[in-house]
Parts: sequence; C-alpha cells; structure tokens
Amino acid sequence: MKRNQLTAFATLLLAVVSVTLVGGGCSPSKNFPELKEVSGVLIANGQPAPEVSVVFYPQGEGGASRGTTDLEGKFQLMYDRSTKGAVLGAHRVKFLEMSVDESKSRIPRKYTRTDNGLTVEVTSDGPNEFVFDLKGK
Repeated sequence: MKRNQLTAFATLLLAVVSVTLVGGGCSPSKNFPELKEVSGVLIANGQPAPEVSVVFYPQGEGGASRGTTDLEGKFQLMYDRSTKGAVLGAHRVKFLEMSVDESKSRIPRKYTRTDNGLTVEVTSDGPNEFVFDLKGK
C-alpha cells in the first residue's frame, strides 16, 4: 500500500509542476513591472556594429532587457523571449560582442563593462530610441 501512495504522490507532484510551468509560463498576464518598447542603433568608431548584444540593466527594480544588433546596427530590446521593452527609469548600458575573436573586436573595451558610466532613461512618454556612437579601443 505504501508503494501505491508513493506513486500517487509522485503523479500529483508531476501534475502540479507541469501546470505551474505550462500554465504560469505561457500566461498572457505575466507579472512584469511596467515596460516600454526600446529600440536604437549602435555605431562603433563610425561603423554600424552588427551582432552585438545590447543590455540595459535597470538601476531600480526589475530585470535586464537585451537585444542583438542587425547588420545596420539596429536593435530592439526584449524583457524576456516574448515580451518587448524595458523597465521604466534609469539603466546602465553594456555591450557584448557575439564573436569570440577579440582581435576583431569593434566595441571599445570600456563599454563591455556595466561600470562604464553610460546610462540612459526609459520614459513612459518616449520615444525610447537611443543612438550609441562608441569611440575608442
């Protein structure tokens, strides 16, 4: 009888976990802070910078938002895989190159750290379109 109880408990636990992951993870009413769409262009030493991850770290509450630049250096931030935008307020900005070959790095090293001094403000009335023109090595 104990084996049947253990099997029933395991089945119930699996059902609860499945409902939590599927139901909670795909729910259209996610419990996010207020977000606004953010887009922009990344220029490094006078050239568009493709395949660079642009990351906004809020200085208040909420998670980071990120986007990857296209061939023209354009990006759009995502709060998660399916939700566009960034938290309202001040953000520290960091850039990460997708290429592992540092000899081909286009982004000045200074801007690959969160303590680079670069901050922006995401506002409720927008437009939240930012142009980053990075210079240096």
